[in-house]
Amino acid sequence: MNGGNEEETNVDYTSEMINTGISLGILTLSLLFVALFRRKRL
Repeated sequence: MNGGNEEETNVDYTSEMINTGISLGILTLSLLFVALFRRKRL
């Protein structure tokens, strides 16, 4: 039982890190896109 719980915790932590990475990646891409868009308009 303990082994299964440890594996589940590991999976939860990994998926949480992946979700955080995806969120940061989307945020960075959107900021870069806005910067490029503003630069083109200027």
